[in-house]
Amino acid sequence: MPSEQLRFVLETIGSLAGIAALVAIALELQRARRADTREFMSRAYEKYTNLIKERDSLASIEYSSIEELILRPDAEAEYAAFEKTSFFWTELTTEVKHNPSEKKIAIEEFGRLFYGFYEKWSPYLNDLHEIEGEGGYHWTTHMDWFASEYKRILPGDWDARNRLVEYYAKLKTQTS
Repeated sequence: MPSEQLRFVLETIGSLAGIAALVAIALELQRARRADTREFMSRAYEKYTNLIKERDSLASIEYSSIEELILRPDAEAEYAAFEKTSFFWTELTTEVKHNPSEKKIAIEEFGRLFYGFYEKWSPYLNDLHEIEGEGGYHWTTHMDWFASEYKRILPGDWDARNRLVEYYAKLKTQTS
């Protein structure tokens, strides 16, 4: 009888120790995941900040067709800026798609910035893909996915941004 009670107590202590170890492991995994997300976001912000010259160059471009864009006087420099910026967005959206734990924070932090690029440049990207024809890798697939996730997770955010831009433009015209 005493040996059965001792065995029961030891098994209970062992079970409690096992549960405590599982909880500790789960907490450590959660902490490691948050640290990975912070590191990812830090690298993304650094890369995005380094693109300021390219972003400014692309913001000033207005075009109505792919031919008009390609035949611009500064086409080579503008294409280099476009390529560098689109590579950043491709890299970011691919990383987020393959690491779902980073999706929500990446969309909250970069959603508007990305969607501004995507809305303006997706017709150009789609034209390039059509020119390549079938068989080419459609490297904007992850961008398309990120854009749809942004609209799904933050449905009114882009409209709110547009209202803010209109408000600033209205104020600017009133003070002029």
